[in-house]
Amino acid sequence: MIINEKCSNQNRKSISLEQYVKLLELTNDILFILDNTGKILEFITNKEKFLYLSKEDMINKNIIDVLPQKLKKLSILIIKKAIESKQIQEYSNDILIDGQVMYFQARLISCSENKVLACIRDITNIVNQERDKRKIEVNYRKIFEENFVGIEIYNKEGKLTAINNACLEMFGIDDKKEVLGFSLFNDPNIPEEEKQKIIKTGKTDFVIDFKFDLVEEKKLYKTNETGTKHLFVKIRKINFEQNEIGYMVFVTDVTYIYNKEKELDYLANHDILTNLKNRYYFEKYLEKEINIKDYPITLIMGDIDGLKIINDSLGHTEGDRYIKEISKKLTKTFHSAECISRIGGDEFIIIYKNFDEEYIKTVIKKAVDEISTIHYDIVKPTVSFGYSILYNDAKDIYFAYKEAENKMYKTKLFKKASSRNDTLKSLLKVLEHRTHENAKHGRQIENLAVKIALKMGLSYQIIDEIRILSKLHDIGKIGIPDSILNKKDKLNEEEWKIMQTHSEIGFRIASSINQIHTIAKGILHIHEWWNGNGYPTGLEGEQIPIISRIVSVADAYDSMTSNRVYRTKLTEEQAVNLIISESGTHFDPIIVDYFVKVIN
Repeated sequence: MIINEKCSNQNRKSISLEQYVKLLELTNDILFILDNTGKILEFITNKEKFLYLSKEDMINKNIIDVLPQKLKKLSILIIKKAIESKQIQEYSNDILIDGQVMYFQARLISCSENKVLACIRDITNIVNQERDKRKIEVNYRKIFEENFVGIEIYNKEGKLTAINNACLEMFGIDDKKEVLGFSLFNDPNIPEEEKQKIIKTGKTDFVIDFKFDLVEEKKLYKTNETGTKHLFVKIRKINFEQNEIGYMVFVTDVTYIYNKEKELDYLANHDILTNLKNRYYFEKYLEKEINIKDYPITLIMGDIDGLKIINDSLGHTEGDRYIKEISKKLTKTFHSAECISRIGGDEFIIIYKNFDEEYIKTVIKKAVDEISTIHYDIVKPTVSFGYSILYNDAKDIYFAYKEAENKMYKTKLFKKASSRNDTLKSLLKVLEHRTHENAKHGRQIENLAVKIALKMGLSYQIIDEIRILSKLHDIGKIGIPDSILNKKDKLNEEEWKIMQTHSEIGFRIASSINQIHTIAKGILHIHEWWNGNGYPTGLEGEQIPIISRIVSVADAYDSMTSNRVYRTKLTEEQAVNLIISESGTHFDPIIVDYFVKVIN
């Protein structure tokens, strides 16, 4: 009976061992039976070798002779602990095999007073998979946190569970705890129709004007932002683990782009100088379909008078200031107009809808009166107007444009002569004020120059040009800065270059005024020398206009015998002698001879 029981126990052990061996073959686990010193009593595995050793090499070997150095002491400690505690002991570690790091998990348990059963499992794949999974999680977290697009994640109830840094910064939120739990469907900035789209379709894309004053008013969360941002929002329904439904929201701040588009649109349709509508806008308007309710439609065309004189005398910067001043008056007067467009350098178009002719006449007169209040030294500010009214579609808007333009040019032509005379008087007045040379100086030059011309027997046409040139030869000085004109000390090289430009400025002014355009070249070459050392073009001898040669002698004599800010006057005798000394270099010798005869 005892023998049978022992045999039965032996069979059970044998069966159990066989079953365990088969189990090891299925699991790839490795089984060791070790004594308390670490000696390998049994080695069961379906692998041919373990750590380069076969089963025969392992049996009766000590485990410390098989394992790498760093695991020897640890293994003995674990074996002793398993025997003493009668509890399962386990540890994991890595081993370098064939240049590849492999990971193993060991589980040890006491199976007798001085033996342990050790199960070794290769967990390399598991460790690598976990490591890859963690890398993916870290990468996704990095993408989420560092993305320049704002990202929010809401659970299936629409409550905020995660928000990235870009979103926090975009909404001026310092602490994400302020917004966690915030309800997507309670956001007053999201339009109701977009919320319905999310519920019905699970997705929507839209642009909103996100108002931070609304956030403050409803005390939704703390924010450092103020005003309004333009945001592009993309919302998608997503599946989380365990089939939970949630929402992912992508937010992009498009305020800069929105403002740039507005700015570009503004620049495309507005004149930069005056901020009025531009020609492009006006031409687009002409292409619009006209509604019958718009009649009568009025086109008023305006053209600034005297702009060329300002540009030529004082430069385009001053001309631009002149245009802006007039534009302000047009905006003030024609405030009821459909639009006011600057369509050229000095041309404007004003469009009215549903106003009768009587009103149009009245408003044009108001504009003329308003513009006349602008104070300007050189010219009297005026604008020539013409208008055309369409009462029905019998004639198109292009016809009205041409009719208004023709009427405007007729107005301009009618007042041209008188405005030029006024302009000439204004120029002389400004010249006298700027140079401190009164009308007497001009008359004295004229008197002497005419006497020389008469003595030479020149024609009355040339003498007439000499009269005008005597008064206007320095007209270009109105375009020279006061700091240079009134400087008492000698001009430096840079200042002298600026001063020399007055003859060219004077040439441009004279060329733009019909009554004096014949003396334009006389003004340009008034400072040329007989020997070619003058300015601005270095003409010499008889290449220099005769009116310039005569007036330059008369001007020099009068200047020498008059007090100047930079020197005291000379006596008449000194002045004559100085001019004679420069005969053939600075002055025409023949004209100097006639000058001497006139003086004597």
